[in-house]
Amino acid sequence: MELREASMTNTWVTMELARAHYEACDRLSLAPKELSELGNAVGRRVANPFFGTIVRMAKSGGVTPWTPLARVGSAWGRAYRGSGITVYKLAPKDAELHIQRNELASIGYWVEALASLMRGTAEIFARKAFCKPIAVHGGEVRYSLAWA
Repeated sequence: MELREASMTNTWVTMELARAHYEACDRLSLAPKELSELGNAVGRRVANPFFGTIVRMAKSGGVTPWTPLARVGSAWGRAYRGSGITVYKLAPKDAELHIQRNELASIGYWVEALASLMRGTAEIFARKAFCKPIAVHGGEVRYSLAWA
């Protein structure tokens, strides 16, 4: 299995390297607020001025978090080979995301950082978003995602 995070690197890294990175971050024992601040920093890096213009145009055209959520499966499959993600629509602004077969799911830092990233991504298309892990077991994580 390989991992590629286009916003952070433009090369494939092995799962062993990714695991070593996230385990080292996990050993820092950062508080949830610090994890959230890191997620916000990544979001600011991704949302450069050009991207911000596109997002504003998308919002005025009716794009919501459901737009990227509809495509997350194919992107996830390319980023985390061998892993899967399923999105369930619970209500117009509520979703549950299930990640399967991902060995990084055993690392608390990765689980929390991914929640921050998903929240930040939803906030690109909504005023406010909330995301939290609701179940972690083995190589699986379930997240609750809601927005206003």
